[in-house]
Amino acid sequence: MKSYLEKMAEKVDPSVFVLMARTATNWCHGTLMNLTDRRTKLREMQKAEGEQSTVDTEAHNMDDDEETQRDRAHELGFQLSGLEMLRRGECFASMRRYCFELADEKGWEDRNKPRGFEDYIASRIKGMASQDITESDIKREMRASLGITADEARQFLVSSKRKQIGLFLERKANWIAEDGSYSTELDPDDALSTLGILDEHRLRTKLLDGLCFEASRIQKAREGYPNWDKLRDQRTLIVLEALKLQDELVEFEKSNSVAIKKALEANPNAAYTQIQEKHRVMLKLARDMRDEDVRLRKEIIREQMAEEAAKKAA
Repeated sequence: MKSYLEKMAEKVDPSVFVLMARTATNWCHGTLMNLTDRRTKLREMQKAEGEQSTVDTEAHNMDDDEETQRDRAHELGFQLSGLEMLRRGECFASMRRYCFELADEKGWEDRNKPRGFEDYIASRIKGMASQDITESDIKREMRASLGITADEARQFLVSSKRKQIGLFLERKANWIAEDGSYSTELDPDDALSTLGILDEHRLRTKLLDGLCFEASRIQKAREGYPNWDKLRDQRTLIVLEALKLQDELVEFEKSNSVAIKKALEANPNAAYTQIQEKHRVMLKLARDMRDEDVRLRKEIIREQMAEEAAKKAA
């Protein structure tokens, strides 16, 4: 992660780099929450079957005991054993530590610094509670759940949101308590390479989606201030810088196509993430508009040069 962020820091505007570091931190926060849930669920299932729950915070030697743990975890429906989940958690915790250190090193103000873990959880809960259910949400749910009415779709979404908030509140204490079980001693580059090529790719898609989300958020805010140039210019900057991240992502995919293919073949259940479709469309439109603007500018310059040449010839 360190090498990638250092490379992009030289290519993008400093204000956009702040957004990237915050998005990377949030990715780590969210993944650690998910890993903690899975580790906790595995322990509960082992206990329910009368087994002695594996202590997955002990030494990390790949020995026969861990092979047994992995096999048993697979039998219970988990891809990874508790120790393997713990190792992944240590990778994300170490990368998250680097993001915090980066913010301190650059002297970012508090409002620009990445959120701490508890603040991140609180913001997720607040975001779910304040998010309105839109007509688009209802139509999307009606397509996903064939045979239901608009009223049924709305009620489903209302009930689902309430339950999701409830689950967050139930799990909050465990997330915070378990967060300290993940070591943060790994080098951030070693941590990312340990996770593998698919997570190296996922980091790039997460950061790209993060910039697009911020552009959409600013566009929504502009509805109340349509003539505020600062907001418009800020959004334009973010979208143009997002195109640089997209170019780097495309180059990464080309350079690592063989490794990515092998990783997917080795693990058919692995997720190969892509940016959201609405963000892909946004960037396609932005790229087309930018390229057209460049073409028009070149055309104007050529016309001006031709006029000057004609005057000199006369």
